[in-house]
Amino acid sequence: TSKTVFNGLKNGPQAQFFGAGGLLGTITNFGSGFLKATGEVVHHVSDYIVNAFRADPVEQEAWGQFVYVSEDKAVWSTTYQPTRSADPEKLEAEFWPGGATLGNAQRGVKSTTRVWADSSVSVQEVTLTNESKDERTLALTSFQDMALQNSGAYWAHPAYQKIFIQTKYDEKSQAIYGLRRGHAPGETWPVAFYFSDAPAGPGASFETSREAFLGKGGARAPDALAGGTLTGMTGAVIEPAAILQRTVTLKPGESRTVRFFTGLANDEAAARATIAKYRGLATKGLEGSRREAVLAAENEILAAGIAPKNRAKWASVRSQLLYPLPRNVSQESAPRTGRPSIAWRVSSENEIPDALELISLQPSWREKGTPADVVFLLDIADASEKQRVRTALEAATTRMLPGWNRTRIEGVSVLDAAEAAGLESKASVLLGVTPGPSIATASPRRE
Repeated sequence: TSKTVFNGLKNGPQAQFFGAGGLLGTITNFGSGFLKATGEVVHHVSDYIVNAFRADPVEQEAWGQFVYVSEDKAVWSTTYQPTRSADPEKLEAEFWPGGATLGNAQRGVKSTTRVWADSSVSVQEVTLTNESKDERTLALTSFQDMALQNSGAYWAHPAYQKIFIQTKYDEKSQAIYGLRRGHAPGETWPVAFYFSDAPAGPGASFETSREAFLGKGGARAPDALAGGTLTGMTGAVIEPAAILQRTVTLKPGESRTVRFFTGLANDEAAARATIAKYRGLATKGLEGSRREAVLAAENEILAAGIAPKNRAKWASVRSQLLYPLPRNVSQESAPRTGRPSIAWRVSSENEIPDALELISLQPSWREKGTPADVVFLLDIADASEKQRVRTALEAATTRMLPGWNRTRIEGVSVLDAAEAAGLESKASVLLGVTPGPSIATASPRRE
């Protein structure tokens, strides 16, 4: 199975997309990311986001599900975000089909975080290794905010949307539930649930108020971890979040794995059943869950007719939709807003095979929540060759369905380069342009 390795953070955020069934996740080598659900899980809402996320390559945002490690008043995170206390040059990230593994070592403790999602839950698996000479007692605290709404509706007025979320803690299953109240009679929403395979210790081991947890320290140094405590607050909190804390004691050289799960269910009874199921599976290592995630990623590529060896190339392009690569000043003649998302200047019919692969990926990308409007700009002097390229690309945008019905792939256009002046300056991703970014990012090492 192919994988892509990133050493350090000097090339900026690189995003990995994963998921199976109706759950879709994204994580970057910085540790930020999001989880969303499709119509298979949420029937009446498209682009349903479980947690809030905005890609900001300048600020290197702290949006996502994070795990803090705390000891006395010292606080750090298992990934670069959100505390940013790790040495960026010593961080590692490995993207594999269906998930990602992020490595970090601080204060004599090595942490390895594996993230993936099957069709029922998203899993964040953290393994801590004590590399010091002393016994260590460490608190692991998983944190993510709650959005639980269509992305567009949420970002139009986040504070208003959070009014309809109510949190609850179930003592029996030791899980947090996020419940969205309906706006109209009969309107129902899925139940978000958050739990760990490790048992809770004595005292409050959870929190559902983002405000109470972060305090004045913010995401980099939450007040609740730097000398404070978790309050165990639930209900109609102002800033709903899912925060679970577990404690581990490690002897020198000893390792321990703790997993944090996030999922959606039709109701609380279904959520409790899923929690019980995965707690049992966790004792066996969750190999079946990871296998489902890997197969979903492999099938997505195979269904689009993409050779596995080209996975890293298109993963890089998809990542650039969230985090565009830097450009020369001369290429930034206009803001990168509007369409297209991808502009490809085609200069030879030798580029047709790669172009056809990009077209075939568009239905899957659109379904998985990363739609891309693609414009092919034909910059070919020979009229016959230009026509052959145009014919091949336009034919690929039409698919034949059962019953001899035709359907057109949305968001793909073929234009003469002379007719599309200015489009490249607005695109998030530039392909086939020299000088400038190419379809293969220079930052990863592929194995």
